[in-house]
Amino acid sequence: MPCWSPVCDPAFDPIMSVTYLWLSLLLFHGTVHSEPMKKRPKKCECLGGYVDCSKRLLSGFPESLPIWTEVLDLSSNKIRTLEIDIGSYLNLTTLKLYKNGIMSFPLFTSKASINNLNLAHNKIDTLDRISLENLPRLISLNLNNNKLAFLEDNTFPYSNHLRILNMNKNLISSLSENCFDTLTNLIDLKMSHNRLSNLPIGLFKKLTNLELLDLSKNNLTVIEGLLFKGLVSLKTLILRQNNIEDLLDGSFYGLTKLQSLHLEYNSISKISKGWLYGLNSLEHLNISYNRIDQIKGGWESCENLDELDLSYNNLQLIEKNDLEHLRKLQKLHLNNNRLSFIEEGSFNNTPLLQILQMDDNSLAWLIEDAREPFNGLKNLKLLSLMNNKISFIKKEAFLGLDNLKELNLLQNNVLEIQEEAFKCMPELVNLYLNSSSLVCDCSLSWLKEPENFLNLPFDRINTFCGFPEKNRGKSLEDVPIEDFSCYENSPKPIIIIHPESKMVLESQNITLKCGVNSTSPEKINFVWKKDNHDLELISTNHYSSFELNGVSQYSTLNLFNITMSQSGKYQCVASNEFGITYSNRSILSVVAFPVFAKIPGNSSVKTGFTARLECAANGYPPPQISWQKDGGSDFPAAQERRMQVMSKDDVFLIVNVKLVDMGVYSCTAKNIAGMIAANATLTVTVYRSLIHDYAIGLTVIAIILCIVITSGIWISFICKSKNPTSNLINSADNKSLNSSNSKDSGTGESPKRSQEQLYNDCLNISQPTVNVSPDPNLPLLSHGSVVLGKNSVVYKNANIGSLPVQLPAEKLSENIEGCDEVICDKDSVQ
Repeated sequence: MPCWSPVCDPAFDPIMSVTYLWLSLLLFHGTVHSEPMKKRPKKCECLGGYVDCSKRLLSGFPESLPIWTEVLDLSSNKIRTLEIDIGSYLNLTTLKLYKNGIMSFPLFTSKASINNLNLAHNKIDTLDRISLENLPRLISLNLNNNKLAFLEDNTFPYSNHLRILNMNKNLISSLSENCFDTLTNLIDLKMSHNRLSNLPIGLFKKLTNLELLDLSKNNLTVIEGLLFKGLVSLKTLILRQNNIEDLLDGSFYGLTKLQSLHLEYNSISKISKGWLYGLNSLEHLNISYNRIDQIKGGWESCENLDELDLSYNNLQLIEKNDLEHLRKLQKLHLNNNRLSFIEEGSFNNTPLLQILQMDDNSLAWLIEDAREPFNGLKNLKLLSLMNNKISFIKKEAFLGLDNLKELNLLQNNVLEIQEEAFKCMPELVNLYLNSSSLVCDCSLSWLKEPENFLNLPFDRINTFCGFPEKNRGKSLEDVPIEDFSCYENSPKPIIIIHPESKMVLESQNITLKCGVNSTSPEKINFVWKKDNHDLELISTNHYSSFELNGVSQYSTLNLFNITMSQSGKYQCVASNEFGITYSNRSILSVVAFPVFAKIPGNSSVKTGFTARLECAANGYPPPQISWQKDGGSDFPAAQERRMQVMSKDDVFLIVNVKLVDMGVYSCTAKNIAGMIAANATLTVTVYRSLIHDYAIGLTVIAIILCIVITSGIWISFICKSKNPTSNLINSADNKSLNSSNSKDSGTGESPKRSQEQLYNDCLNISQPTVNVSPDPNLPLLSHGSVVLGKNSVVYKNANIGSLPVQLPAEKLSENIEGCDEVICDKDSVQ
């Protein structure tokens, strides 16, 4: 439709416009009474380059638009299909088509200069690649609230400048792995409120410029490792309101620039180092509205974290190291959990914390009995402890909060406030406190003193007295200071019997007793605590006795068949409507009698070897193991430093065993519960060493060689004796040989006999005795040679140097009959 409104006409004439309006009114007035007007499209309005054709009942693209149109708003019309040829509108950069009921993606028949295309709240179920190719300058595409169900490969053209893509509130249930590969310029991608249950690994590999990714309100259950690899520029990741139960190790690996991570409204049950790994730039982490019941550290990769939201989870306690490595944290939200215990020193890991919210927990103990629970929070500005069942404020409760400006204690029915409880907070400006049960006696008179009272912000304090009776229901402001007096018979509970510390053997029974006195006949409410945690499902007895100064009431805690896990600090807490009191902490030590886990056994060891005795015992405290020999203090192996104890293997070693080590060894296991002992006999036997065997073998070889050499010399000697000169031998060669074969040498013994005699004589040579105890450091070489020297045995090996072992020195007889010229040098034997 033509935009012919007077506002759009460049030749606007005021007189003509008035005439036109007057005629229009006359025409309208005349037709009203004749017949009802049919709804017809209204004229568009123009303002500068902005043409507003919204809510005009249009069913198609308007004709004859001003050529200077930059922004065209066709929203909230009745357009169902759209074929657009806007090649002549070179200035058109923004086209708004939301809320029309368009069934398919608009067909652009020619190249357009549009930068921003808004197609939200329509019925588009597929994207048209050809139309997108005719939008080469498109930067922002809004497809929010349509009927897209699937994105396939090549959906978006390669040559595009798209930076913002909004596909929230569609029906997308699956994505092709490569559907986003061409969107390399994309900065902002929103796909919340869809039906995605899983995402293919590699989906985001080409989106290296993406800074925001919104996947909230889908059906994701598991975030796998390396899922977001490639998103090297991502700063914000939103995964809220899915069904995520598991975050696998490396789930966010590669997001080196991620600053904000939203995981609220899921089913995450734990915080672990594995899925936090790689989040070195993370500043804001929101894990509220999950099922986290404990924190086990793991913040090593998140040292730059500024804000951590763990509200609306199932946390019951915070241990000392749970917040380790969060030294830059400034905002911590722990409200709406089940916290009842925060270990002393936990906040030393967060020195820069400025906001700490712990509303709606059970942290009364933290304010009533803990020792300086907020020590280390010198930079804290706001502390909120609303609705924590606090009834008593200890004077040391807020120590360390030097710069606190706002303290919220609303919805805690406070009964008593100790003097100087607020003096440790000199910068406090806002104190929120409401109570209807203050015990307005002398213990609270300090609060009415002018220097304290005038500095309290009573516009935020709404407190009333509950005792004494004459001031019940009166505002703290209205009770005069003289009425804050001491009462001889105070109804506040006072501990008269504290539970005693005890030591008990495992599996025994024990009873702890607590006694309280009060002038009020009201039944005292007793609560037993172990290590500052309330005990549940326990056996207790309650009884009373009436005395002159009031009523004494008692509670006994019965513990049956005690186990090691029941060791700890026990405390009784007694309260009535006038106050609360804490007993001393009694220490219950459960010990277990030693029981052998390894019993030493009898063994037999040869001298020079290593003896091995095992002994181990279980018990609590862990038993101390000790050894004795023959029931006395004489312990040669220990005195000679041949004893080694392998504590990790529960092994006792004696190296280079000697005969003196033989005996009965006793292993004793002892702790405060008792002592047990076990005996083992060590038998030591003598044996010949391997070196000794080698020496004997080589000696035999040497003797044989000696005999062979001697025989040769003897034969030579006989030959020489029968042939005095070489000439005679040469001239009568045959004769000599024949004579030697027919006659003896003149001694009556044949040559053969002479050889036998020499052999026997040589065997009778006195040989040195080898009796060597091997050095315990001497290696037994599997590949090596043995060299027998005159006074030593040496191992030779290519890789290990020679290690001499001294042998006894004995001289051989130099003049043995029959062996005058035999040389038996052991050094020559190899």
